[in-house]
Amino acid sequence: MVTIQSSSNYANRAIDVTLILCAAFTLLVFVLLLDAYEYVAVPGASHARNKLHTNIEDVTGMEIMTREEHDALKQEIEEAKRLVEKKHAELQKIMRNAEKEEVKLSAATELEKDAVQADEAREVETSSSSSSSTAETPTTSERSIDTHQSTKDEETKQVEENEEIIEAILEEELGIKNFCDELVGKTELLFVSTMSSNVLALDDSDTDEGGDNGRVEVMVIRSADGTKSTFSIPLSSTTLNNLKDTINKDPNLGPLNREQQRIFHLGRELKTGKRSLQSLGIGKFNVFSVHLHSLRPKTYELGDDDDDSDGEVEVSGGGEKRQSSGGGGGGRRRDQQQQQDNKVVELLDSDSDDDDVVEVVEATDSKRRKRN
Repeated sequence: MVTIQSSSNYANRAIDVTLILCAAFTLLVFVLLLDAYEYVAVPGASHARNKLHTNIEDVTGMEIMTREEHDALKQEIEEAKRLVEKKHAELQKIMRNAEKEEVKLSAATELEKDAVQADEAREVETSSSSSSSTAETPTTSERSIDTHQSTKDEETKQVEENEEIIEAILEEELGIKNFCDELVGKTELLFVSTMSSNVLALDDSDTDEGGDNGRVEVMVIRSADGTKSTFSIPLSSTTLNNLKDTINKDPNLGPLNREQQRIFHLGRELKTGKRSLQSLGIGKFNVFSVHLHSLRPKTYELGDDDDDSDGEVEVSGGGEKRQSSGGGGGGRRRDQQQQQDNKVVELLDSDSDDDDVVEVVEATDSKRRKRN
């Protein structure tokens, strides 16, 4: 019984210690949070506060401002508000001055209009009363018209001057003039730089195309034997088919029709015949040479034979050594060898695109007798 009671007391005591430790830890965390947000100041907790600030900023992605930074930001906002209010008051004052000037101008224009109307009425009365001075009336009317026109011109000029003064005051107060000058300067500079770059690009393109009317020297190299020919042609207006026709007419490379030509440039075959040479890439990287691979079949020169038939080549066998070294059956072997090898190979040229035709023609009896 005593043992059970002592163990229960120990368990209760352990639970109490755990609760006290948890409460102390919670209080410590709460105090550190308050110190982190600078509601309270804990001595010696600056390192923990900075570390906690860093952890919170990493988790939330927001920067925590200190109290000094917060106060400085508030002060800047207050100063900005005061400046805005001051500018607003100045603008209101300028607008009131402008309204006063406008009222004065309108009153002056009305007075001038009344004076002009009075002068016109007076002139009309004088012209109607004095019928004897009819010759002098046109001069007075002209003078009145001139004075009226001059007064109108002066009024419009005065109004324009006043408007310019008001605009200058507004621009100076609001800082619009400097902004407009900077904007216009930047726009002019951008325009000049753009135009200069375009002109330089056009000059570069002209120099790249080369010569008058864009003609350049294009070198064609035949890959079979290294034969070279140079043609002066414009790249922009000359197509691949035109180049092939030019090669066909060249005495060094031709005659060679289009189907028998394969053109290569920088390791790439040019196949589209209707495209210009410039669009196919000739002249890029300042390379103006192409390689020609000819598909024309090779020509053979056939020698003359003693027989009457032309174009026939006799193919003889290579069994003479065996015949000379043979025994008594050498004559029989020679006859059999001649019968087998005494054949004629005839080469026929064809104008079509087919390959060369080789025809084997058996020898006639008369020719066989002649050889025997």
